[in-house]
Amino acid sequence: MKARLTIKQIAKLANVSDSTVSRVLNNQPDVNEDTRQRVLAIVKELNYRPDPIARSLVTGQSQTLAFLTEDIRNPFFAEVARGLEDAASKYGYQVIYCSTDSESGKEKMYIEMLLAYRIAGIVFTSFSGNKEVIQEIIKCKIPYVFVNRFYNEIPGDCVLIDNYQGGYMATRHLIKLGHRRIVHLGRSGVSCTSLDRKRGYEQALREAGIEYNENLVKEIKGGLKYNSGYEITKAILQEEEFTAIFAVNDLIALGAWMACLEEGRRVPEDIAIVGFDNIDFTSFPTIGLTTIDQPKYEMGRQCMKILIDRLRGDVYGEKYNKKIVYTPKLVIRKSCGYYLKGYSL
Repeated sequence: MKARLTIKQIAKLANVSDSTVSRVLNNQPDVNEDTRQRVLAIVKELNYRPDPIARSLVTGQSQTLAFLTEDIRNPFFAEVARGLEDAASKYGYQVIYCSTDSESGKEKMYIEMLLAYRIAGIVFTSFSGNKEVIQEIIKCKIPYVFVNRFYNEIPGDCVLIDNYQGGYMATRHLIKLGHRRIVHLGRSGVSCTSLDRKRGYEQALREAGIEYNENLVKEIKGGLKYNSGYEITKAILQEEEFTAIFAVNDLIALGAWMACLEEGRRVPEDIAIVGFDNIDFTSFPTIGLTTIDQPKYEMGRQCMKILIDRLRGDVYGEKYNKKIVYTPKLVIRKSCGYYLKGYSL
């Protein structure tokens, strides 16, 4: 295999110093124009491609960001990632994606790899809560942002919506439509995201004078995926009577919908359903899922703004963590059955 051309070889061919070639390749202004053109001509003729790993070893930092997520196939995470990627490209950064499947071992493996390659910054949409991992990232002075996540005991910048308010809005809407036995499909964990949505659910019940029923609150095992919503709803349909479901995300809601249909329950005539995230295809006329909207793309863009501030020297540390919270929005569609109750949009 042909050896990779080096900056030192280009410098020798152009009869200039290694540092001059480096300044040309980085488009720095303090280079004589004739020298610049001579170096660029050699680079073009020999088809030179910079080695990003070697560059990171010299500078101590790469031009690459990492996006760690539970599963990049989830449309919510994909939209956040696109916002991050579009913003990153304007600053000359690239993004690599790592799906951890919520496995701590896989997460640790990815982070060790990223630290070894001097990654410029990390965006987490999934994190196990391992404090030692975070301390290692901080020790390496690599900025990171949690998106759609917040941890009381783990320092870090974060971008999210008011999940408590979102859970409250979804449940209150179902109560206004006359529902009193409302299932909540959620998930526990170290992140406050799902827990806050559940707290909003509980608050809406209290305000309406509806007694909290732990039999109607089910914890998703495994990932927040379509199949998980389908399987847990299949089970609860055999155990409890209820007229509505508030799911912790849209994929769970859609899985629950399919389970209801297979068990002969009509949506929304028999069971109303509300999701969370407002992923794109939930608005299709054949679906029409009522849901809580999050500004997914903008959240991704905001992550990049925070990382750039950190990379440019903004004070780093727990005392100065940034927390950007967006306001959720209830998007009413046919799955909640509003039109059956005479509810006016």
